Amino acid sequence: MTVNVNNPSIIDAVDDDFSATPFSVAGGTTASVFTNDTLNGQPFTSLPTIIAGSWLFNGLPNMNTSAVMLFTFNTAGQMIVPPNLQTGTYTVNYRLCQGGNSFNCDNAAVTVVVQPVLELLVTSTYQDANADGATNVGDTILYNFSVKNNGTSVMNNVNIVQSNLTIIGAPIAILAAGTTNSNAFSALHTLTQADINANKVTKSATASAAYLGQTVSNSKTQVHQLQLSRGFRLNAFLDSNANGFQDSNEANFSQGNFNIQLNGVALSTVASSSGIYFVYESNPANAYGFSFSSTNQYSAYFTSANVFSNMTVATSTGVVTLNFPIIAQPFSDVAVALIPNGLPPRPGFNYSNIIKITNFGTTVATGTITFVKNNAVSITSTSPLTTSNASGFTYNFTNLAPMQSVSITVVMQIPTIPTVSLGDVFVNSASITTTMTEVFSINNTASLSQIVVGSFDPNDKMEARGDKILFSTFTNNDFLTYTLRFENTGTFQAENVRVIDVLDNKLDETTIRMVDCSHTYHLIRSGKNLIWRFDGIDLPPSVANTNIGHGYITFQIKPKPAYAIGTVIPNFAAIYFDFNPPIITNTFTSTFVQALNIQTFGSSNFMVYPNPSSSILNITSKGFLMDIRSIEIFDVAGKNVLSANHNSNQIDVQKLQNGIYLLKINTNNASETLRFIKN
Repeated sequence: MTVNVNNPSIIDAVDDDFSATPFSVAGGTTASVFTNDTLNGQPFTSLPTIIAGSWLFNGLPNMNTSAVMLFTFNTAGQMIVPPNLQTGTYTVNYRLCQGGNSFNCDNAAVTVVVQPVLELLVTSTYQDANADGATNVGDTILYNFSVKNNGTSVMNNVNIVQSNLTIIGAPIAILAAGTTNSNAFSALHTLTQADINANKVTKSATASAAYLGQTVSNSKTQVHQLQLSRGFRLNAFLDSNANGFQDSNEANFSQGNFNIQLNGVALSTVASSSGIYFVYESNPANAYGFSFSSTNQYSAYFTSANVFSNMTVATSTGVVTLNFPIIAQPFSDVAVALIPNGLPPRPGFNYSNIIKITNFGTTVATGTITFVKNNAVSITSTSPLTTSNASGFTYNFTNLAPMQSVSITVVMQIPTIPTVSLGDVFVNSASITTTMTEVFSINNTASLSQIVVGSFDPNDKMEARGDKILFSTFTNNDFLTYTLRFENTGTFQAENVRVIDVLDNKLDETTIRMVDCSHTYHLIRSGKNLIWRFDGIDLPPSVANTNIGHGYITFQIKPKPAYAIGTVIPNFAAIYFDFNPPIITNTFTSTFVQALNIQTFGSSNFMVYPNPSSSILNITSKGFLMDIRSIEIFDVAGKNVLSANHNSNQIDVQKLQNGIYLLKINTNNASETLRFIKN
C-alpha cells in the first residue's frame, strides 16, 4: 500500500481492532496477516495480527537498507516522518512481536511517499529586450516563485532565504493550510556572455517557513535552456609571436574598431572595451564582411591582415569565432588623461579626479606622473600613495607593459563660500615624463576644468578645457575631451543603458577614440551617430555621496580643420535607462576665442546664487555695498541675450535656454564678469 504524507507528519501505521487477549503460536509457525488491520483507517491486509504487548518497529528507506532509522513509531502505533526529510518514495520495513517474544513476530512493509509541507515552484520566462529574435547579452529571464502550504495547519513567515538571484518581495506573514501564493516573490536575471556560451541558465532558491513550532524548508533548481545563438564572435588580440592564434599570455586589443558590412553595404564600426564583439544573425541569406582597423593615431603601428568576406550562418551552426591577430611595430607612446570622478566640485565638500596613464607602445622602464592642483583646493588623499609637494604631487612607476594602465585617484577638499563662489572654474592638470622618445608627445599632458556648483544635474556633459578654448594654443593634433556622466536616480536597477550622441557637423567622427569608461561597453558608430551600449550593466539606484549608481564616459574627438576664432561647437547626449524615455544632458558649447582674459576686480567681489538657476538669479556683493548700475548676460558665443538697467540685485533668467552664460555686472566705477548655468 502507498501512502502520501506531508513532511513532517504522523501516520497511523497500525489501528488494531482486536482485544488484548494473549495470542499464542506454536513453535515453527508464524503470525498470520489479518484483513482487519488498517493503515490510516484503511484496510491493509499485509499487516500481521497485533496482540497486546511490546512492539518492535524498524523503519529504513528503500535506497539504503543499512541507513540509520529515518522513520519511528510511537506506542500508539503511529509512524512519525521527521521534519525536512528529503522528498521521495520510501519503503518502510517493520516487525511486530508479541510480549517482547522475538519468536512471536511477523514482518510487514509499507510504501511512503514524502511530500514537502512547504512546496516551492519556479517558472522562468525569457524576455527579448531588443526584440531581435536572438539570444543577446542584456536580454533577461523573469523568474516567478510560488509557495504552497501542503500542511494541515497555518504557516508563518514564509520567505525565500537563499538564492543566486536577487529576490524581489517581502516575507508572507501567514499562509493558510492548502493554499498557494504565486505573487509574493520574483526575480530578474540579465543574460551574460557566459550564459549564452553555456546555452543555459541555472538558478536555485530555498524557501523556509515556521510550521507547528518547527522551521521547514524546500529548495528548487531551475534550468532554463537558451535558444542556440547563431552569428559571429569577433576577437582582436595582440599576436606577440605572430602565429595567428591567441595564446594564453596574449591580451585582447581594444584600440581599434571592428568594421562591419551587411550584404555589401557598410553597416557600422564598433569599438569594444574588451576587444571582443558578438554579431548575432539568424537569417542564412544575410552575408557579412568583417575587418579590423586600429585607431587612426596608431594605424601605422598596429595592423591586422585578416579580412572575412561573404560570411553567412548555417542553421546548425552556433557562434563562429573570427580572429583578428594584431601585429605591433616597436614604438614608444604613453598617454595621460585626467577624468572627473563622481560628483562635481561643491563648496565645503570633497571631490575627486582620476589620473589614468596608458602605455600604447613597448614596455616603459621608468616614468613620472606630475599632478598640479587648483590653488583653492587641498589634497586630502591619493590612491595609491604619492609624493606630495606645494602644488600637488608626483608618482614614479616602473616596467609599464604594453596596453597596461595605471590609475591614481585624487581626493580634494573645497573651501566653503565665500572663499569660493558658485560658478568658479577649477583647473587641475597632469603630465607624464619618461626617458624614452615618444612618437606622440602631445598626449603627455592633460588638464581638466570643472565648474563649482551648488546643485547639479546628475546626467551631464562637459569638455575638459571649459567653454572657451584659446585658439592660439589649439593645434591640428589636439583633441576635444568630453566626459559624459549618468546616474540611476530611480528606485530599481537599470539592466541596460544606452547613450546616444549625434555629433555636430564641425566634429570629425573618424577621429573618435575612447579614453576611459566606468563600465564595460560597446561603442557603435554609424555616420555621425555614436551609440554606447552597456548591456547587462545592472546599474543600481544611486546612493547619496557615493559612486554607487553612477557611470561615466570619457572620449576624445577632433574638430574638423575649418575651425577658427569664433567657431562654436555644441555637444549633448541622450541617455536611455532600459525602456524609459531618454534623459537629455545639457548642451555643452565650446567656443574658440582669441583671448581668455576678462576684465574683473582681480578677485570676485560678487556672489551669484543659486547657480545653476532656473528662474531668479540673485547677486550680492561680498562684505561691502556696491551699487549695481546694469546687468548684461552673454551666451558663450559672445552674443548679448539679456540686459537689465536697474539697481536691483536680481535678474529673471527663466526665458533663457539651458546652458552656460556670462554675467557682466556693471557698477559705478568698474565691471565684473562671472559664469552661471541656466538649468
